[in-house]
Amino acid sequence: MLSYKSVSDFSAITHAGGNNADWFHVSLKGTEMTIEQIADTIAYCGLICHLCSAEDDCRCKTNNHCSKKKSPDGCFHYDCCVEKGFNGCWDCSDGICDKDMFAPIEVGRKSARRKLRAFITCIKEEGVEKFSHYIMCNEQNGVVYHRNGVYGDYDLNTEEEILCLLRYGERSSNV
Repeated sequence: MLSYKSVSDFSAITHAGGNNADWFHVSLKGTEMTIEQIADTIAYCGLICHLCSAEDDCRCKTNNHCSKKKSPDGCFHYDCCVEKGFNGCWDCSDGICDKDMFAPIEVGRKSARRKLRAFITCIKEEGVEKFSHYIMCNEQNGVVYHRNGVYGDYDLNTEEEILCLLRYGERSSNV
């Protein structure tokens, strides 16, 4: 797997074609997508709708078709972001809350909540476009968003491990 030892190394790889995100295409779930297209599918909570859903129509921001939003309990993150006019939880100055999908992990729950918290942290610190670069380059290099059901390579033990994999393409926090 390709390893990124620093953000500048990563930037050199992903920006080799210029500053326009449209040049960078990668096949995700068998579909050619640009960085802008993947960025447009990031839900308020940090899930990447196009990579999460088996159906391409699951996009909470564009067609209100999120299965969490449609559940009997609804989606706190959707409601909160819409009410406050946020693009996503990363816009909140209060930091990442402990509600709904960001609540402390219950016994038996894997790392989905850690993954979402790490994704929101990355977007908050580096922006949606950079986050999308990371996801796309990692996917191109074999890091899979969902490998088995809703669990994939980003479902690790700590937020730090997830951020390391996301940013540097490595599963170790010793970069």
